[in-house]
Amino acid sequence: MTRIQYYILICFVAVVFFSDTKQSHAITISPLRHAIVLEKGEERTVSLAVYNETAEVVTVVPEVDAFSIHPKTGVAQFGAPDKAKTWISAAQKNQTIVPGDQKQLDFLIRVPKDAKAESHHIGLFATQPSTLGAVTIGSRTGSLLSLHIAGEVEESIALRDFSVEKKLVTTPKTTLFLHLNNAGTIHLVPTGGIRLINRKGEILEDISINPEESSVLNGEQFVRNYATSQLSVKDVGKIRVQLYMKYGITHREMSHEIAFWYIPKILFYGGIFFGISILIGMVSVWYKKLLYAND
Repeated sequence: MTRIQYYILICFVAVVFFSDTKQSHAITISPLRHAIVLEKGEERTVSLAVYNETAEVVTVVPEVDAFSIHPKTGVAQFGAPDKAKTWISAAQKNQTIVPGDQKQLDFLIRVPKDAKAESHHIGLFATQPSTLGAVTIGSRTGSLLSLHIAGEVEESIALRDFSVEKKLVTTPKTTLFLHLNNAGTIHLVPTGGIRLINRKGEILEDISINPEESSVLNGEQFVRNYATSQLSVKDVGKIRVQLYMKYGITHREMSHEIAFWYIPKILFYGGIFFGISILIGMVSVWYKKLLYAND
């Protein structure tokens, strides 16, 4: 994979995961996103322009944080552990900005020579320290840094769970569960679907697993629940559930199959009642024969 391809991939992550960043009412920053590829041992400075759009003097402090993506909601969650945070230091301790003016915050990135070729997702923030009586207390405005360390990467997704709510389904609808883990060193976008196939080999439904094309960051989870459409009486019997998926630049494939039995309640309980009736009949016949034998 070329350096340009990595840059395009990282830009995509930046747009998807930080495009909804909300600016503080007190300060704004530019740019909102950085996407860079660095070699092992390389250094580079990334700068933020901080604008004071208030009528008061404000002081901002540079801050570095990492984020992960919630496996179910896809929302960025800051405070994640990432060793890359220790590679970044701020050139200024703080900046005081008068109304209508702007200042610059510089962040120096030093990549270790033994760094692993993988992606890191960092937030670079201009933070207003908490001050008693301040209009904005402890607010911060951030820019996303998508940092990739150049080199050979691994694209790998591990299937943690693919299951159905119950092995014996008596209602027309059921729920399927999918849990994936990005075990590689770069973010991935899983695509594909889940097919439900009846005993006749007919495809009853084809569910897209990732219609929003959400990225799964390296080391993160992808967890989804899927509600099936309504099954009909003609689908009674074994239902096969096939997972088919592709991911990565090389379009790696993954597939898995499970199954469940669909027996509508009316047939299920009817069968139980019929079985009990047969058993009672057999016991009754046996008992009568036993009485006749004693006579």
